[in-house]
Amino acid sequence: MRKFFILDKPLNKNRKYLLSKDDSHHYEKVLRGNSKHEDIIICDGRNHNYKGIIVGNINDQVEVLISDEVIIDNEPTTKIHLFPALIKAEKFDYLLQKCSEVGVFEITPMFTQRCMIKLDQKKIDKKISRWNRIVVEACKQCQRSYIPIVNPPILFEKAIKQSENGIIAYVDEKKQHIKQAILQCNDNINLFIGPEGGFTKDEITIANKNNIKSSHLGSLILRAETAAVVATSVILYEKMNYEEKQ
Repeated sequence: MRKFFILDKPLNKNRKYLLSKDDSHHYEKVLRGNSKHEDIIICDGRNHNYKGIIVGNINDQVEVLISDEVIIDNEPTTKIHLFPALIKAEKFDYLLQKCSEVGVFEITPMFTQRCMIKLDQKKIDKKISRWNRIVVEACKQCQRSYIPIVNPPILFEKAIKQSENGIIAYVDEKKQHIKQAILQCNDNINLFIGPEGGFTKDEITIANKNNIKSSHLGSLILRAETAAVVATSVILYEKMNYEEKQ
């Protein structure tokens, strides 16, 4: 069943809502949906899904009548709060898109010592708006029920101080693979991914003092955006397997 998001208002049973103009165009012109009374799924982006029925079109916007809430159990039970260092725009866009598709729960970009990206407040506001649009589109593509929030960027030190139960990817970590670090974490995991060039030794020391476990992702050197996707995927996969064995 086709799925659409309505994010700008609370959803209530037995009320009518309009799809956005972009979604209405996609439904009518791309999906070729033009019949009244077609059943669809409407989601609020916060893991609430409802049956919807197409009832008409108002000013080029598809009108939907919402009926019963439906349970769609497709969200990971493990909540990953991803803290990626800021990297070049196109690579960071890729990181946001793919980690959202894989199942990350929340994203807070970071400024680190080796981070080459500098943003003033005006640019940050524009970036956050763009980043959240990328995440929404990624979630539409994979039909997630929860849309991760992209927070404003913060300094690495602040991110560490507000975090517990975390993993920091460090290429020079020799002893502990990420699979071992996962076993020491509960189901709410803060994941730290560095920029091109990785984290400094000082940053790793700060993280370890705050009980953030350093780990490597294998024998290969990964790009920052690749490391974020790999680490997120491994955590969710390992946690899922662990839960199935219980």
